[in-house]
Amino acid sequence: MKFTHAIIPTLILVLIFAGCETTKDTTPRKLTDYVGGISGVSMEYEEDSPPGEVFDNNEEDFFIAVSVKNEGEYTIGQGGIIASLSGINKDDFSLASLHKKSTFDLDRRYEDREGGTDTIDFGSAKYKVDLSSDFSTRIITDLCYQYRTVAATSVCLKKDTRQHKTADACLINNEDLMFENSAAPIQITEVRESSSGANRIKLDFTIENKKDGSFYKPGTFRDKCIPDEAKKEKDYVYVELTDPAKRLNFKCSALGGSNKGEVRLYDNKKQISCTLDTQGLQDTAYQQLIDITADYFYRGAISKDITIKNAEVY
Repeated sequence: MKFTHAIIPTLILVLIFAGCETTKDTTPRKLTDYVGGISGVSMEYEEDSPPGEVFDNNEEDFFIAVSVKNEGEYTIGQGGIIASLSGINKDDFSLASLHKKSTFDLDRRYEDREGGTDTIDFGSAKYKVDLSSDFSTRIITDLCYQYRTVAATSVCLKKDTRQHKTADACLINNEDLMFENSAAPIQITEVRESSSGANRIKLDFTIENKKDGSFYKPGTFRDKCIPDEAKKEKDYVYVELTDPAKRLNFKCSALGGSNKGEVRLYDNKKQISCTLDTQGLQDTAYQQLIDITADYFYRGAISKDITIKNAEVY
């Protein structure tokens, strides 16, 4: 009987501690305040700009205008967006130019605020040729915009990377490092850290194009967004690895032994391996924030069919 009474308090204590364990906060720790996602700049034609039908022989004025919205997390400065028309003859449509640059800043999105919106306007147009019958064509608008991706990861550092101590705050060998990306079409993925000798770590990561658009070296497009004129610059991004204090000197083979440079992606993907000499670091392990940035021009396109009608028939 006494034995039974002794068991009951023990069971109560076990249940209390078990209950405390189930209420433990399991909310994932965040490195940044990035919203995340793979969107950049979206675009669409303004309503009836252009319309689906117009008359020929200077009978009807109309407009061609593209609405743009920044759905990513990088603010684009004035002139950082370029739109170009194709599929139509500039003179036949009485257009001053087939190319327009943005005259505004397009603000990034935040968790509590949508990104900026604005309009690229090609101005008034009219079809001046006198047709003998109706004629249909397709207006294509290519949009090129300068953009940046910033990814943050937390690496484990110490002088002797092969020696693990009980008091170490982190592990050097980690096949699944925590990382976060700003919202952008180019993303950093598959971040891994490992020891590469007594006084060296290796940091591997992959750069990927996650959207359907194409990308080019930063600075490729200046006044026109014409992809056929930029074939040599296609599939390149400019990458840089830095720590906030800029004390660490990463060396990346794909970047010519530097921590920054241009790299070409194949099939929208490229793995990069970087090493860091840890000889001058402290003996105890600590976590260090690392930023990986990628700069590039990104291109997308939209189109709309338009019919020019013979005004004499209607």
